[in-house]
Amino acid sequence: MLIALIPTIASTSLGKPFFTRWLESKSHGKVEIGKLSLSWLGPQKFKDIQWSRDGVVAVAPELQIKAPFWSFSGPFLLENGSISYKNGKIENIESKLEGNDFSLTGVSADGHIDLKGEVISEKKFNIGVEVKNFPTIVIDHDFSKIVGPTLDLQGRVTEKLVNLDIHSLNFETTLLANWTNEGLTLDQPLRAAIKLTPHLSEMMLKNTNPLLITGLYAEKPLILNLSNQNFLLPLPYSLKKLSARGILEVGEVFCRNGKTLASIASLIDIKISSMMRVWCTPISFQIIDGIMKTTRMDALVSDHIHVCTWGEIDLINDQIKMELGLNRDTLEKYFGLKNLPINFVIPIPIRGTTSNPQINGKKALSQIAKAFLFKQDGIPPAKRPFPWEKK
Repeated sequence: MLIALIPTIASTSLGKPFFTRWLESKSHGKVEIGKLSLSWLGPQKFKDIQWSRDGVVAVAPELQIKAPFWSFSGPFLLENGSISYKNGKIENIESKLEGNDFSLTGVSADGHIDLKGEVISEKKFNIGVEVKNFPTIVIDHDFSKIVGPTLDLQGRVTEKLVNLDIHSLNFETTLLANWTNEGLTLDQPLRAAIKLTPHLSEMMLKNTNPLLITGLYAEKPLILNLSNQNFLLPLPYSLKKLSARGILEVGEVFCRNGKTLASIASLIDIKISSMMRVWCTPISFQIIDGIMKTTRMDALVSDHIHVCTWGEIDLINDQIKMELGLNRDTLEKYFGLKNLPINFVIPIPIRGTTSNPQINGKKALSQIAKAFLFKQDGIPPAKRPFPWEKK
């Protein structure tokens, strides 16, 4: 008898708090329900339901799920819902799953949401997607700061394939990918244009910047090229399981003087400004088991100092094992060395963490003093022409 009464008890003021907390644990937000009407065979009815997190509030006058109590997945109906957020609102949200037919629509001041298709089961569906000016703050605050305030999506999502054109203020790409049991794989190479903002630099390049410079921004978008070979974006996300290989076309960026650049300046005994221009060659990289390895990247710092870097960064444990190279033109200009081979480089180890990189200045000076005796074994070749040589 007690088991038979569980849905009834959960619908009362005594049981509703327990059910609400269960929903909060699943949805990672604050849940309020005006009235519950639950039954073993269904339908399950929710009146005046509200979900909120980080200033985003979703409201539905009524939600019906035509499914048994033990399932909570099946045909459903939601009408006249809304999502409120800072400086905006999505209204007239309607969604239903009747038979295999699925739909979700809504309108905002400058855009709309329109998802339509078939949902046969959790593992078999085919949905057309058309989203215009969707407020990204609804998804996540940090996500909104990275991609921009609104997002446009158009394409199709099935249980096997994702084919979407993605556009926002700071990000643009076409995604052709496959769902697997492990996560998302690429069906073809991905090319994305990314606007580099200070916030994106702080969030995404803090631990993956070979020059360890801060406060980057660029007038032109960065171009990210990802190979589809052995690519895996694990779902749920895990840095340990992430697998990616590609090339980041950086070009001309502007940055603040970080600790690595300050160490270079102290070696050369020159002053560089707090904000400077840095030209960079494309960076080839791969990420496997939480380790990012980069091939040689050359950079012209503050229009004067030519350096290069290569090596690896342990992204999980925040440990650096990289080399900073002082190139021939820098050695000749600032140390008076003459007649060095055109590809001559003195490697200087960088160790420590991304927030506290360590360069052994004494060892660097010792290496410079012995420059003519150095063998160039293990130094990656430069990729010419450098971007600053093309002007």
